Amino acid sequence: MDFSDSGGSGYIKNLVKEDFLALGISLEFINRIGEKMESGQIATMDWPKADIRKYFTALEVLTGQKLCPDCGFSQPEANRDPSCLNCGVTFEASPFLDGMKARSERDFLAMNGIEFEHEVARLFTLRGYQMQVTQASRDGGIDIVGSAPGIGNQKVAVQCKRYATTTIGIAEIQRFWGIIAASEYATGFFVTTSSFTSDSLQFAKDKPRLVLIDGRELQKWRSV
Repeated sequence: MDFSDSGGSGYIKNLVKEDFLALGISLEFINRIGEKMESGQIATMDWPKADIRKYFTALEVLTGQKLCPDCGFSQPEANRDPSCLNCGVTFEASPFLDGMKARSERDFLAMNGIEFEHEVARLFTLRGYQMQVTQASRDGGIDIVGSAPGIGNQKVAVQCKRYATTTIGIAEIQRFWGIIAASEYATGFFVTTSSFTSDSLQFAKDKPRLVLIDGRELQKWRSV
């Protein structure tokens, strides 16, 4: 099949290998299946079917779409047919699904810093953004960069703070705003698992290029 016909193709381009590695997919397999998807030759892939189904289960968990376990075709939400609309295989419950969901739904605070950044990037991706985690040693206060949907190639930047109880004060927001204001980024998102002080919120109020996302909002993103 030509995987570009699947509704999930846009998401695949934006997901990173670390997302799949975190769900137990080997790097060798990720590279191999990526080549097959690019050429539309999934059906000719010489690999154990269990590994292929494991990969598409991971992709389903990461994108939130209903995917065929054999060909990866994205099934329309309104489809109630028990078989794939592309290849006809009858759907069966994946033995990998529950374990992968448990890993992907870990509490933000149970993740390390890098894992949290990738999770935030994934949540942005599911909302149509094209995002990439920056190199840790060169981020300059920016953890994720990319482009926003619907506004051409305007660039966006994200800073992530994974705190249990520490409230984000105005000094941190001002530093981040200094980076955004002096840059080409159309919007800067400051994302935290905790909350913002009232003066931080007031500071951002008249700055449309500065968006603050607290822990409550971030949890809502996960539930959509």
